[in-house]
Amino acid sequence: MKVTKKVHGELAEARRAKRATKATKAEDVTATAETQDATSTTTKKGGRKAKPDPKAEPTATSEDAEELVVFAFRLTRTERDAIHAAAGPARASKFVKGLAIAGANGDLDGIGTILDEAKARRDT
Repeated sequence: MKVTKKVHGELAEARRAKRATKATKAEDVTATAETQDATSTTTKKGGRKAKPDPKAEPTATSEDAEELVVFAFRLTRTERDAIHAAAGPARASKFVKGLAIAGANGDLDGIGTILDEAKARRDT
């Protein structure tokens, strides 16, 4: 297939326009990045969030707030499904946390209350 001079010229023009668009976008991103301050959470590439600085001090909302930690354990699918069924929709973590804390503190009344609430949700 032979390409005519007219078609060749149109293709070349399209390539030039595409390169110009890319260059303009790169300049815009660079200009935007230069105007942002050092504490910004965006990067040069499309405003994606930067990773938080691992050395930064965690900020507490109040002076007497305790640092939160993660406590995780493994379950079978059957056990997980049973917890979700007992707790109801979007309440499984709160349900398990409440039972664990009440059990650790020896609060049998608290455990009974949590189980009664779960039974009432299941029955409705």
